[in-house]
Amino acid sequence: MNILVFLFVLQLGYAPTGVPTMFDAPGVDDRAMYTDFKAEFVLLNFFFVGGYAKTYFTFSDMHGYPFEAYYGFSAGFRFGNGLELGWKHVCMHPIVTSLYAPSMGESYNEIYLKFSGSFTLIGGDK
Repeated sequence: MNILVFLFVLQLGYAPTGVPTMFDAPGVDDRAMYTDFKAEFVLLNFFFVGGYAKTYFTFSDMHGYPFEAYYGFSAGFRFGNGLELGWKHVCMHPIVTSLYAPSMGESYNEIYLKFSGSFTLIGGDK
């Protein structure tokens, strides 16, 4: 039995069709590069706590300029049968001066029950 497990994901990407923004600032192109880092601790294969930070940035003259960040925090319980009961907080924050951003961001909370599962379509043990 695993007592404490640390999970992580680092993702880099490009959003060619644009991303939703909370503001309209000069020089910000909504077609953006992004970084996404996720981390989670799992205790006794039952309790989990984790979070993520996703930052969008645009390029100009070979320099990256971040303009918006999304943060999330979650905690809950995973039961052995694919059920998860949890709470999630998500917030979005502009990374621009107050001249362009109408507020310091938005946020919301979720309380959820999730079922995860899988099955083999082709192959597997005989």
